[in-house]
Amino acid sequence: MSAARSASGSSSGAACRSRRGCFRMTERKGIPTLYEGVLMRSRTEARWAALFDQIEWAWKYEPFDCLCWIPDFSISFPAGDILVEVKSTGEDFPSATHKIDKSGFVGPAMVLAQDITGQTAGRLLDQSGGHWSWCQMEFFRCLSCYSISVLAYDGSWACRACGEGDGNSHVGHVDLSSEWARAGNRVQWLP
Repeated sequence: MSAARSASGSSSGAACRSRRGCFRMTERKGIPTLYEGVLMRSRTEARWAALFDQIEWAWKYEPFDCLCWIPDFSISFPAGDILVEVKSTGEDFPSATHKIDKSGFVGPAMVLAQDITGQTAGRLLDQSGGHWSWCQMEFFRCLSCYSISVLAYDGSWACRACGEGDGNSHVGHVDLSSEWARAGNRVQWLP
C-alpha cells in the first residue's frame, strides 16, 4: 500500500489556485503527526490513514487543490475515487459540506468525524436519481467480495470495490469500533 501514499501537494487540472472569495472556517490547531513518512496536519488525519491501511483502502494525502478546498485524502476504489475531508466534530459537517459544494468538485466525497460509532462516521456526497446530495454514510462489508465499503444511506448502496449493488443482499454488517481503537493506538505517540 505504500505506493498509494503521497504527500504530493501537486495541483489538478481542475484545481484553482485563487483563494479570493473563500470563507474561513473556525481554525482548530491539530497536532502535526508523521504517519508512514507523510506529515499530516493532525493526529485525527493520521488515525484515519491508519484505519484506511487496516481496511486495505489505498489513499493519497492532500492529493490536489480545488477552489477553496484541499481534500485531506483521496481513496482509490475500482469503482472510482472518493475525496475525504476530516473534521474534529460532527458540528463541523455543515461548514465542511458547504466548502466542498462551493469548490467546484463533482464526484463522491466523504466528511469524516473524529470518531466512529459502530458503522457510522460521517456524511457522503453521492449521486442518486441523477443528482448529487449529502447523506448519512455507513461502512459495510460486501458479502460478494468481502471488502469494507461505504454506502450513502439515502443513495447508492453499491460496493465501491466490486460494483455489486443490485438491492442490498450484498450488504453485511461491520462494526469498525475495535479497528478505530487500534488505529488510535498506532498513531498515539507518533511525533
